[in-house]
Amino acid sequence: MAPKRKRSAEDATSGVAAKATRASSRLKTTANDAEAASSGLSVSSVDGVEVELAPTVKKVKRTTSKSTSTKTSKAKHTNEPPASNNGAAGGSAKSGAARASAPEPYSDAHAKQLFATYQDPDTPGEIGPEGFEKLCTDLDISLEGALPLVLAWQLNGSEMAKFTEEEWVKGTSELRASNPLTLSLAIRDLEDLLLLDKPPIQPPPSASMSAKKKGTAASVPGPTEPYNRQRYYQYAASKDKAFSELYTFCFNLAKPS
Repeated sequence: MAPKRKRSAEDATSGVAAKATRASSRLKTTANDAEAASSGLSVSSVDGVEVELAPTVKKVKRTTSKSTSTKTSKAKHTNEPPASNNGAAGGSAKSGAARASAPEPYSDAHAKQLFATYQDPDTPGEIGPEGFEKLCTDLDISLEGALPLVLAWQLNGSEMAKFTEEEWVKGTSELRASNPLTLSLAIRDLEDLLLLDKPPIQPPPSASMSAKKKGTAASVPGPTEPYNRQRYYQYAASKDKAFSELYTFCFNLAKPS
């Protein structure tokens, strides 16, 4: 009877060990399934051998989403205008602005309107120091240089940083300049000629022929002249005389009354 009891104990021990092994195997399989599920893979066990299956549907969906995002990104890039078109548009805008700022023909009405722009509100019929400063700013003339004196010289100013309406109308009429762009050009031409000693502008052939016939330069600019350069050509013919005239004007302008 004792041997039978010994075999029964061994069988019991073997059965417990087998159950423990099967439980451990199930736990391992469950853990592997959970890990595979988190990584998008399916794992199965056949006869105790773990087999890794193809990616799940979730993995395929992520791939489809990524490709859709890529297509959307490509579509956005396709709809963006090319850089060259933007540059062409910018160049066209600039050329349009340049045409809009071209010198206008002289007009008495425009000259008076321009005077009213800088006129002293407290002193009608006069451009005072504030208006004179604004005028120089619009003409791109620095108040620290000699160009304000050249401007006063060409417009026959009788007081420092002031113009009367009579002086303005006479000066702009002689220059045939009734807008800031043309007036600025006239002052810059004299700067190049007298202050920077650049080669003088040559008169067009038609103006030279007319001057020879009449004995004087034409008082009205030709078709290629933006303003009346009669005095400019006189200054170019004799720079010493022009400097003497400018010096005399500045002396009379600065001396006490």
